Amino acid sequence: MTIRHAHPDDAPALLVMGREFFREAGHEARGLQFDDASFAVTLGLLGRAELLLVVERYGNVVGMGALDVAPAYWNRSVSLAQEVFWYLKPEHRVGHGGRVLRALERLAAAKGAITFTAVAEEGDRAHALGRLYRSTGYRLTETVYRKEICAPSAGAETTAGRAAQESH
Repeated sequence: MTIRHAHPDDAPALLVMGREFFREAGHEARGLQFDDASFAVTLGLLGRAELLLVVERYGNVVGMGALDVAPAYWNRSVSLAQEVFWYLKPEHRVGHGGRVLRALERLAAAKGAITFTAVAEEGDRAHALGRLYRSTGYRLTETVYRKEICAPSAGAETTAGRAAQESH
């Protein structure tokens, strides 16, 4: 298994995994829509900033991970990192999640971050991710609550849907 920076030609495989991650994280069940064009833009931005990693096995892309690094609100000279997403195809998860997590940590450190925050969205993988995080030295530091304040269809239309409406 090789973990490397993403290349533009990885985009088709990353798009498929982005959709899979979105479903597993429970977003689709909450009525949100995955937008291919938006995700492609996000991949491009993360890739150009060298914040997007790809997991390859036997020449095939089987996983991905991305992070963001930003100054702390309480001291701009301190950088903090947080995962944007990370995902391994189900058949490649056992025994490899820790390697991906460590690669993201190393990337965050190389970008100057002093901490790395990883998320376990409520959903199919929350308990497994919690076990992985605890076993690799993470500790629970915050509980996040989310409230939907408008209907998903009003606040989450797709780029393709907007383009179709604008063309009429």
